Amino acid sequence: DLLSPHSPELLDEWAIVLTEQGNFLEAQNKARLAVQLDPPFAGAHVILGDVYLERQDVVDALAEHEQALNLDPSALSDGSFDHRINLYIQQNQGAALAEAFRRVVVSHPEHDNRMAYAYVASKAGQLSVAVEQYLILVRLDPTDWLANRNLAIAYAQTGDRVNARPAAQAALHAAPADQKPPIQSFLNGLASG
Repeated sequence: DLLSPHSPELLDEWAIVLTEQGNFLEAQNKARLAVQLDPPFAGAHVILGDVYLERQDVVDALAEHEQALNLDPSALSDGSFDHRINLYIQQNQGAALAEAFRRVVVSHPEHDNRMAYAYVASKAGQLSVAVEQYLILVRLDPTDWLANRNLAIAYAQTGDRVNARPAAQAALHAAPADQKPPIQSFLNGLASG
């Protein structure tokens, strides 16, 4: 099955390469065309939003990213997730991105969506929101080592070592073997601090 040079997927790949080369205007044109060719394709909205974000056009970036989330709640949880969050934060829009994820969780409260919301909230400095979301996750599954670890980190960032310790201990207990050493180091740091 040959790809048409006007397939949304090919245009998106082209837009990514152009963005990496710093050719934002041409990248934006390719990404816009991809969205026009396949409006329900969440990935096209992600790429167009990313191009806008790289151009520091946060309003349009957020509109495209929200459209992507409406089409597919996990659309932004990809290999560029951290980079994307950091760009929003650098442009003082971390809270706006967190709000977009909050709306996702209201209509799609599944584990991965809630985890993404909690993570974005924590990176945006909304630690009480992050703690609240991680608490929901660990109540639903006390063996969720990642939610427990992130809960412990969020508690520690708020200065609440008393609640950070049991969360870190729960994470240590349930974590896979390769994740235990950093969690143990974190726990040791809590004990010495």
